[in-house]
Amino acid sequence: METVNPFQRYSGEAESEPETTSSKKEKRYYWLKLMDGFFDDKHIKLLRSQENGDKMVIIYLMLQLKALKSEGVIDYMRIMPSIEEEIAVDIGESVESVKSTVDMLVKMRLVEALDDSTLFMITKKELLDYGGETAAAERQRKSRENRKNSSL
Repeated sequence: METVNPFQRYSGEAESEPETTSSKKEKRYYWLKLMDGFFDDKHIKLLRSQENGDKMVIIYLMLQLKALKSEGVIDYMRIMPSIEEEIAVDIGESVESVKSTVDMLVKMRLVEALDDSTLFMITKKELLDYGGETAAAERQRKSRENRKNSSL
């Protein structure tokens, strides 16, 4: 039996023919860079000083990772009664932990609740930076690194 991810959006389109190699979307890689002063930042220190603060920092980073491909947006799919419950199921944390983390992040202006169905992860360049590359760009970068290393 095929498993279905309940958090994957349904496009409403009928299933099409299997993709051929030439029509497949190119795989894209994303990364989240922590700046060297991440744990020295007052926001992170404040989070860590809370009860279960270390867990809150982990949840914050997990939310940032979830928002990478969507330019900082986390949408509520309305599968669960609240966005915090959906996030909790998705990242494997308790609803209470996610709710207290999101509330604290909103107070600190690291997350913006756009409405009852969307969270926007505000990126402070002093804390985090995003990046991304295609599989072809990754191969080219590795090839350059290999050539550079072999010439040394």
